[in-house]
Amino acid sequence: MKRYIVSIACLVVIISFLRAQNSYNIDQVVVYRQGAKISATAQLQLKAGNSEQIIGDLPSTIDGNSLQVSLRGRAILLSASSRINYLGKGNTPARIRQLQDSIQLIADKIDWLSNEQAIYQGEEKMIIDNQKITNEKEKVTAAELGQLADFYVNRLTAIRKKTYSNAIEIRKQNEIKSNLVKQLNELRANTRQKPTGEVVLNLSADQPARVTIDFSFYTTDAGWSPLYDLRSPGTDKPLDLVYKANVHQTTGSDWDNVN
Repeated sequence: MKRYIVSIACLVVIISFLRAQNSYNIDQVVVYRQGAKISATAQLQLKAGNSEQIIGDLPSTIDGNSLQVSLRGRAILLSASSRINYLGKGNTPARIRQLQDSIQLIADKIDWLSNEQAIYQGEEKMIIDNQKITNEKEKVTAAELGQLADFYVNRLTAIRKKTYSNAIEIRKQNEIKSNLVKQLNELRANTRQKPTGEVVLNLSADQPARVTIDFSFYTTDAGWSPLYDLRSPGTDKPLDLVYKANVHQTTGSDWDNVN
């Protein structure tokens, strides 16, 4: 009995920990040759009194000394710090998440088709068993026998067609699922899951309030390298040298629509 009590207590702690996480939006990124400064915002819903809020899924290489936090709203920021979360699953790449979702959708479809197969097979068995009972216990006329025969033939034919098409579809879906699982395993083998960073905030509010947190930090999971593009309209024409930057980042966050 004690083992179950401990397990339930641990589950409650884990669920509470997951609920404490808050999402954020990246507003601006300044990319240096080595590293980048990320500026972001988070919306927090606070209860009255002191509380600890965690902004998670940040880069594990967040520099705690560079962390800057400000608050907008009816609350007081008591302290702010950063730490690494080794217990989380890390930032899952978007492609892996897409494959996982696709596999789950196909698995759900296969489950439904299998359940449908069981229903049709049960109906077929019921019809066949009822046919035996009718033949053994009741006397039927030739006309009634013809009607029963037509019903059995038509209904059993419809059932067999449906179960046959379902079997073909289940086989196709299993082939697709198998290929997706192989692709997912390949990506997982080549993707190193890293721990994530967190910003831990201690706040105080005299009443329930919704506040905005503006924060920025430096991370080494980004940078850029020079890229040159030489162009010329002809051999006797001057060269145009275009200076570009090849930006790279492995923070685990998307930088779409970010300044």
